[in-house]
Amino acid sequence: MPEPVSAPTGKIAAPTSAGPSAAAPAPTGRVRESTDKESWPCNHTITFRIDTDDPQFQSIARWAIVKVSILSHHPIAETLYSPEVIIKMETPENAAGMTNLSTLNGFIVSALVRIKFPGYARNARGTARNNSEMWHVALHELGHMIGLEHQSDQSSIMYPTVNEVQDYSFGDMQQLDLIGNYNC
Repeated sequence: MPEPVSAPTGKIAAPTSAGPSAAAPAPTGRVRESTDKESWPCNHTITFRIDTDDPQFQSIARWAIVKVSILSHHPIAETLYSPEVIIKMETPENAAGMTNLSTLNGFIVSALVRIKFPGYARNARGTARNNSEMWHVALHELGHMIGLEHQSDQSSIMYPTVNEVQDYSFGDMQQLDLIGNYNC
């Protein structure tokens, strides 16, 4: 059986300015016809773990996961053991976030999502100053995790630079719907 291939799917540039740790199991569920885009297998529950104790990061990441799951029609479940997706709060170089996908035979089998919240500084209560940037970066990187690519439309959450967009655009939602329904 060929080894999974890990390659970065993209990184989102900061406002002004290595692959997953464990091999994932082979894809399960109904197999769909080959496409030019990598995707998760049909009817497959994607498992994830958030690797940080920061409650604000955990909350934003979980809400973003719910949104991606609903819009893409992919069930996504949190687990502590052998997740396919690891979400970390760390600092990728020169980027607000980065997602690395591991693929096998055209299917995504695992992902590492690294997010640096652009709020950087924290106030006296320990919360970051700019929750809207955190939300934007989380939705953007989880978009990559589910199979979305960068878009040239500045109203898209998948535009490659952090901006004021706070939700998936109509075009993003059409792509998420296609990802979840293509030949399933």
